[in-house]
Amino acid sequence: MHLKGEIRGNYIDKDTFVNPNFIHLQHTNGNNYLMLNLVKNYPIYKNNYFDVALLGKIGAGPLVSYSISTILGSHNGGAFKIHGYVIGTSLAARINFLKYLFIQPSFQYAFADYIRTEIGSDGQGNASHTFYSYTLMLEGGFRFNVPFGK
Repeated sequence: MHLKGEIRGNYIDKDTFVNPNFIHLQHTNGNNYLMLNLVKNYPIYKNNYFDVALLGKIGAGPLVSYSISTILGSHNGGAFKIHGYVIGTSLAARINFLKYLFIQPSFQYAFADYIRTEIGSDGQGNASHTFYSYTLMLEGGFRFNVPFGK
């Protein structure tokens, strides 16, 4: 691992062999993306029994995680908190059938930036990292129309 920064007053900028006793950072319960999305619906087919539409989404929001860490023997049990932000886009095909049911296969691409994750029990240190994710999903559900005004 390439370490760059300061540990207990000593500046480090080098490749270093690490093990869980030296440093351990774990985002338990996943990377929870809380995204506000703009959605565009493109109807492509409709008959009396089902309809198909393409959905395009783009959005952003906070990155919430439960993170535990250890550095040089100092352990932080973590808590749910905002650690950074996420930006993403997705493409889906929604198939509505039997009037109220749907299935929706989709693909999502996201960029996540953990800008500050506390490490160690004293909370004085922090780690940052970024990553990309690609997700294939198959969703299904029940749809209903909610009237908003007239």
